This record gives sequence, C-alpha cells and structure tokens, in this order.
Amino acid sequence: MVAGVLLVLAVILCIVLVVVTREVPEKEPAEKIVKTIPELDKEVRRPVPAVPEPEVEALPEEGPLPHLLPTQPEVIAPPPVSDLPEKEPPTEAKAPEAAKGRLFVEVDPPGAKILILNIKPPYQRGMVLEEGPYHILASNPGYQAQKRWVTVKGGTDNTVAFKLKRIVTTGVVFVESEPPGAEWFLDGSPAGMAPGSKEAVEKGDYVITVEMDGYKPWSKTVSVKAGLTTSVRAVLEEVGPMPGEVWREDVTGMDFVWIPEGCFQMGSPAGEAGRDADEGPVHEVCLDGFWMGKTEVTNGQYRRFKPAHDSKAGHGRTLDGDSQPVVHVSWSDATSFARWLSGKNNGAFSFRLPTEAEWEFACRAGSQDARFWGRNPDRACGFANVYDRTSKQVHDFKWVHHDCDDGYAVTSPVGMFQANRFGLHDMLGNVWEWCQDTYGEDAYRKHAKANPVHAAPGPFRVNRGGGWSDIPRSVRCAVRERLDPEFGNYYVGFRLVRTP
Repeated sequence: MVAGVLLVLAVILCIVLVVVTREVPEKEPAEKIVKTIPELDKEVRRPVPAVPEPEVEALPEEGPLPHLLPTQPEVIAPPPVSDLPEKEPPTEAKAPEAAKGRLFVEVDPPGAKILILNIKPPYQRGMVLEEGPYHILASNPGYQAQKRWVTVKGGTDNTVAFKLKRIVTTGVVFVESEPPGAEWFLDGSPAGMAPGSKEAVEKGDYVITVEMDGYKPWSKTVSVKAGLTTSVRAVLEEVGPMPGEVWREDVTGMDFVWIPEGCFQMGSPAGEAGRDADEGPVHEVCLDGFWMGKTEVTNGQYRRFKPAHDSKAGHGRTLDGDSQPVVHVSWSDATSFARWLSGKNNGAFSFRLPTEAEWEFACRAGSQDARFWGRNPDRACGFANVYDRTSKQVHDFKWVHHDCDDGYAVTSPVGMFQANRFGLHDMLGNVWEWCQDTYGEDAYRKHAKANPVHAAPGPFRVNRGGGWSDIPRSVRCAVRERLDPEFGNYYVGFRLVRTP
C-alpha cells in the first residue's frame, strides 16, 4: 500500500515540476525554482482527487522494487591493444595523374623544322605529351612557315599534317613586237623571239631590249613581280638612214643623200652682205628627214624622160653635155619629170621638188653663215661654179666677179666641186634650182614651224642658189629668186627630193 502511495506522489511531483518550470520566466533566477522539502510536503498534503487504487502484484516483502533501481549505462570493454589496427601517419592527398598522348607531326615537303612554341622540350616524333593545346611551328627554307594550335588527347596517337607553300620569288616576262619576229634581250642576255615568254625570272627591275634588222632598237625598263606575268609590247620604228647615206634610183641612176631631221634659223640676218628684204624675218623651222638629190638633174638623166631635150649653149659654149645640169626647163617641166620618175618606181617611192625650207636647210648643212663654206665669197671656187676670173675672161659680163678661178666658163659637169657637210654638191653655183613653193615676199611671216611650204596662189615660183654667171651677193644660201613657172633659160635647172 505504501509503495503505491509513494509512486503516486512521485508522479505528481514530476507534473508539478514541469508546470512550475513552464511558468517561470526564462531569465528568472534558478534559486526561485528550487523549493524546500517542507514546501514540497505542503504541496503534497493538499487534497487531491481520489484515484482508483490500482491493482498491483504482490511484491517481495524485502528489498527495493526492481523497476525503481537506478539504471547504469552498459560499458563495453575495449579489445586488447594488440588487436587494434596500426594507424598510418597523415599525408597530403595526391592529384590523379593526367592522361597523356603521343604527337606526330607530318610535313609536306619533308625535312621541315618543327618547334612546339609553348613548351621547352624540343619536338621529337611520337613524343609523349599531356593533354592540352600546343602551338606548333613548321618551317622549311624556300617555303612559307606555318603555325597552328593543336589539341593533344590522352591515351591515343595524335597526328597533325602541314602542307607548306613554296615562297614564290619569280615571275614571267612576255614580249611581243610589231612587226613580229624581233629578237629580245633581258638585261642584255638573249631571251628569245617575239612573241615569246621567259619564266622563272627573279623579281626585280630589268631592261628589255627588242631588235630587228631595218628597225631602231627598242628598250624599256620593267619591274618583274613574284607570281605575276609582266607583258611588254614593242612597236619598232624603221631605221632612218644615217646622215650622208646615199641611195641610188635605178631608172636614172640618180643618187640621193639622206638629210636628217632637224631645226634651223631660216632667212638672213639684217647685217648679212647682199641681203634682200624678202629674206626675213629670220625664223625657226623644223623639218623631218628627207632624201635629196646629191647633184642637180643632168641632161642625160632628163633625156630618159624627154629624149629630144636640148639644153643648148651659152655664149657659144655648150650646156648640153650628158653630165652637165639640165637647163632650159621650166618649173612645169621639172614637176612633170618628178611625176614620171615616181611612176617608173611603181609607187614604191615618190619624187618632187624640194620646198624652200628643205632647200635652205640642205644648203646650210648646219651653218648659219651666208655660204656653207663661210662668209668669204672669194673662197667659192673650191665649192661652186660661179662667175669667176675664167668666166670673166670669156664673157666679160659687166658685173662683179668672184676673185678666184673655178676653171669653168659655163656650167660644169655636176659633182666637180667639194660637197657641203651633208654630202651635197653644187648647192650654190652652177645653176639656179626650182623649188616647190609659190613666191611670196612675206612668205616667212606665214610659215608654220614644222615642214613649212608656201602654197598661196601667185604668179611666180621660187628658185634658189645662184648659178655659173652670178655675182657674189647672189651666191648665198638665203637668197630667193622668182620666175614664171613656164619660164626656162640657160641658168635655171633643178634637183629632186625623194619622199621617204
């Protein structure tokens, strides 16, 4: 019975403690919670509701209740020390080993140098590398180097292929010519015939020369670029004759001399002795090259055209020898002869009278003196057939003679006196010579600079050069005379020009 009461009291005590504990503020001192035994006794003595008596089993009369004995934790005995596993000393954790692969670099063409730029070890074929990117350089002399990033994968063979491009340092030169068939040279070395090309020419500047017989050499500096074709077209110019070169016309056997192109001062200066007003103003004239008769047309040559022609005599002396200059021919006769000779050459060459400008240029032959031999008129007898002592003894003309002796009283055979510097004979003296131009006193004021010819309508044609019966003032390169184109007499003849 007592045991049951005690059990009830213990339960109640626990309930009270829980209630009290909940009612006490969290921060209240702990000593207020704890109550004395008398206080607890009072609490116990308070009336409580009746509780049915529980049925209990009979307990042993002696000894504590088994379920009220204090419980002890179960203690497990440790195993013997000798049975425990031995502890290893603590170590740092190891990173797992990276995967590796082999690298093979194939280069076309073979023999290239291979570098791996982002690692120190030199490349070896099949070298083992850790996974990752590698910067590879492949180079070979004469080829463009190549760089490439590649990724090596572990556990396998990694092959990388390079195809190098050859470094081009040469180009091609292609040459054509007009006319075709010329030989061409590269920096002086024969390179072939045009049209034609030369390959594998190192880049740089070169002189291309093109040559062909009968044509002037042609040259040009060109730049050859690597991998490209440099094209050159050479238009060749026919070779002009050399100054003084002689060409013979087959029908008459007449010789022509090449007069080179050039410029000169046409006319006479104001201070020239014997000058006439129509010889000025002095002005510059430029001429293309032309062929001019080496001598005046002879009687023998003219009679190929008119077999019955008679140049007659002068003061009892014959003027009709085959080698003497033809006279008693008008301007119209002279131009008819030129047309006839052009026709005889089937159009291959054409012939005409010289212009005034051509005639004076040919007479001067580079000299600006009054005469091609100089200023002194008495030196004429070495260069021209003029009115001299010999002629004076025969004719006793009433005008001034040259104070020298040429040995001829009338016309001399052509080509007997010293030629001028162009190789032309009798440009002064022997006979006056018809020119193509109409006469104009002011013609020089109207001249063009290049190849002038005065063609304005007029009653007269020009003749130049003086003759065998003329005084010193009339034997000058600048003197101009005018005659009716149908007039002819014993002191007027002509020479021809061949048009190139």
